[in-house]
Amino acid sequence: MKFPKPIPFKELRIRLHQQHVAASRFTREQAIEMAKPYHLEQEVTDSIDIYGQSPDDALQDWDLYPYGAEK
Repeated sequence: MKFPKPIPFKELRIRLHQQHVAASRFTREQAIEMAKPYHLEQEVTDSIDIYGQSPDDALQDWDLYPYGAEK
């Protein structure tokens, strides 16, 4: 029986992160638009671009995530 080649841990973490970001309910642009009324565009942008959060995670961190709203 042949086993598949193992994936290096760092590459696995990158893949999992990319899947998490891709599964985000909102896009980067939508998250920034949602932050504008509160003047938190830079904070949300930094969360996504610098810290690698998904748009959903960035909105949740800044208490902007619309839990009951439709997309």
